[in-house]
Amino acid sequence: DRRARLLAARENFELIESKDEKQTDDVIQTILTDADKGAMLEASSRLAHLVQHQLIDRVGGEDRSVRQAPFAVLVRAGSAAILVELGFVSNPTELKQLLDPKHQDALAEAIADAIVAYGAGKSSKAR
Repeated sequence: DRRARLLAARENFELIESKDEKQTDDVIQTILTDADKGAMLEASSRLAHLVQHQLIDRVGGEDRSVRQAPFAVLVRAGSAAILVELGFVSNPTELKQLLDPKHQDALAEAIADAIVAYGAGKSSKAR
């Protein structure tokens, strides 16, 4: 979505070491274009859905959907890559959970299981 693209462009700007504004704009445009292409985007989407569903199944929480944005750290990975939002430290209830070692273990296990499922070629089930 547009907000995610703008956020990614802003975050990516700090990673680009260019003094020429036009060159910087060209690099950002390339990142935005590349993120919309190819097998890596599909692979990343499949991995993201697997992780999302494993996390919801294991620890519950709201399904906030999988979103796509061309963050440089993801685009440059060269393989399936995702960013995982595990909670909000600004939310006192979620912060308490995030600090709980048992909850941390459950989060880690859910992510690990999703990665194993991804490696086995599985896809997430539609909700």
